[in-house]
Amino acid sequence: MIGIIADQSFCKNSVISVASVRDTFFMISRPLRSSSQSSQSCLLLACFSNVMMMLDKFGNFNRTVSAWIEWIGLIGLLLVMVITCVDVVGSKLFRSPVFGALDIVMLAQLVAVSFAVAYALILGKHVSVEFFVALLPRGLQAFVACIISFLGFTLFALIAWRLCVYGYDLQTWQEVSATALIPLYPFAYGIAFASIPVCLVFTHDFIAAILEMVKR
Repeated sequence: MIGIIADQSFCKNSVISVASVRDTFFMISRPLRSSSQSSQSCLLLACFSNVMMMLDKFGNFNRTVSAWIEWIGLIGLLLVMVITCVDVVGSKLFRSPVFGALDIVMLAQLVAVSFAVAYALILGKHVSVEFFVALLPRGLQAFVACIISFLGFTLFALIAWRLCVYGYDLQTWQEVSATALIPLYPFAYGIAFASIPVCLVFTHDFIAAILEMVKR
């Protein structure tokens, strides 16, 4: 009888010990899980912060390059103004217009417009209609911006490629302007070169839109 009671008490003590060990294991494993989850969230947050820092550096690089390239467009615009004024004054007062003024103005306008596209895109100076998009949630707005940036990058990449091909054809056939006989292929190559910063700006906007969607 005493042996039976001892066995029962031993079983109870063993059950209690097993239960206490199990409770202790769960108490230890719960903070481990929470600490692992917190470490993973901290790691993701650190990666996201690093990506945002790299994106900011990329945006500053695009702004610097686009600002320098814009000066070429400003020179083209200044040339348009000067040639137009001199041609008008010379033809009206002195009966001596500028030779090839129309060709010079036409080509200078190409330079002025093409080399200012990237910086105008960064500053948001292009015409855009956002009546419907502004009513959408932030996540859908980021999705629409992602699609628009991808389409813009594709368009200007195709423009740069085809202008390089067209410039090679102009160089091969030695095409010149009608009056002043200015070679045309440097302008085709120049516009193709001016399209590269635009592609970089659209790449920045595409990545920023993806990060905005992930954050939402």
